[in-house]
Amino acid sequence: MNQFAARISIAVGSLRRLWDAGFQWKGRIGLILVLGALGAVAIWLRASGAPVVSTNECPRDLPEVDYADLALSWVAQRDGIAIPPESASPLNSPLGAPEPGSIDPAVAELVSSRLRPLLGTYLVTRSRCLYISELGTCYVSVNILKHRDRITNELLINVNSRVILSVADVVRLRDERRVVAPARIDDSLRARLAIMGEHDRVRVAIWFKTEAGMDVGSRQERAFAYLVRTYPKAAENQRLYGKPLGLDEKGDNLIIRQEYERMMNTDVSHTAVVRATSRLTAAGIGYRDLSPMPAILASLTKSEVNEFARSADVAEILLNENETEPALLDAAESHALGPVWRSGITGNGQVIAILENGNVQQSNNYLNFEPVRLLAPNYEQEHATEVAAAAASFYGLAPGSGRAASILSAGVSTEQADAISGLAWATSAPNSAKIVNFSMAICVSGTMQLIDRGFDFWARQNNVLITASAGNDASYVCSPAIAYNVFGIGGFNNQNTGA
Repeated sequence: MNQFAARISIAVGSLRRLWDAGFQWKGRIGLILVLGALGAVAIWLRASGAPVVSTNECPRDLPEVDYADLALSWVAQRDGIAIPPESASPLNSPLGAPEPGSIDPAVAELVSSRLRPLLGTYLVTRSRCLYISELGTCYVSVNILKHRDRITNELLINVNSRVILSVADVVRLRDERRVVAPARIDDSLRARLAIMGEHDRVRVAIWFKTEAGMDVGSRQERAFAYLVRTYPKAAENQRLYGKPLGLDEKGDNLIIRQEYERMMNTDVSHTAVVRATSRLTAAGIGYRDLSPMPAILASLTKSEVNEFARSADVAEILLNENETEPALLDAAESHALGPVWRSGITGNGQVIAILENGNVQQSNNYLNFEPVRLLAPNYEQEHATEVAAAAASFYGLAPGSGRAASILSAGVSTEQADAISGLAWATSAPNSAKIVNFSMAICVSGTMQLIDRGFDFWARQNNVLITASAGNDASYVCSPAIAYNVFGIGGFNNQNTGA
């Protein structure tokens, strides 16, 4: 709903109720009330800068009487009118009982019986729930008209905190929030928007703020604390390794890992994502929900991007048009692995996921394979096979680093979101690889991309080690190697060329 339509809808609804109420009163009083309301609504409609509102993103079945009582009590106290105590009934309140027939029953039912004597002084209209997208907050709007002065008070009550504000207060808060809105649009997307036409669309990723306690770090802390309390082996792991998860997945450690993943992937909901997808659905705009990550993908116009940027729900909006490219040019034998292997560390019992634009060739006779794989759109590729060989080949003349490990081939396309989905597949039950290599990269600006956000999330969510190529260009580190929770790896050959 656009700004003008929202204001008209609210105004018409309020006028209809006031008009009906006006004709139930006698003579001049009812007419004056209606005319006064018309004047007030006209002024309100002309006012500039009203918040953009929607009525389909707030909780349903809100207790209307509770909010009407709050608003009526607030106005009465401001005007110095005594409020009947909690124990008062209409018969023994300080204001006395209203005269029979003096209050419209339809109006009387909007407030509790304790406050109905105040309706001799005020007219209360039916409330309306409004979602102010820029603030990410639902408000209940209550209009109260004072009979004597013909002054309309439109109050907005925060559904969560029940703080009462005027429309001017909410507009001010909205405008303050808009000042910082452009910071939520990343530089690449801002440059793209600058050259877009009004009706052009751009592929974006919208990353949302999470509610308190629902971010991945808080959920992981709760899961770790529960595991330490519940399983003696988890407490031992915590003491030895600094976390309750073991180094292998056998016996109790397997049970602990499974319970950890269950806790991290159960009841993960983000109300900000729900509100956003409801808005997109209502507008007929397609989207892709990346839950449990607090993110969605969509193709939006410039105005739609800016509208989301003004929302208090949004953490960042990223351009989603860059694709990954192979990032392994060279590999050299390492002479440092001998002592490691002789100490007994060979990768035995470990699964290494090779996340690539293409699958590892299963005809390779020097690799141990997991029984499943995620098929890539372009099927098997030499680049993916070379990466897997460097990781876990047991070929005698050129063994891989973890020569006894097994390979889980997770084939994906060059799309960032597809790489993130492949990472989730490889590291979540029943696969649960704990080591993932991604020798693909996006080397366009050295700034954070969607893939960085996604890899950060899943590294923490599933508690896995991700290694990624730093890229083939020495000018900057590429994505996703610049992600906070990703181990970026790069090197130089003897021609001083990045490898």
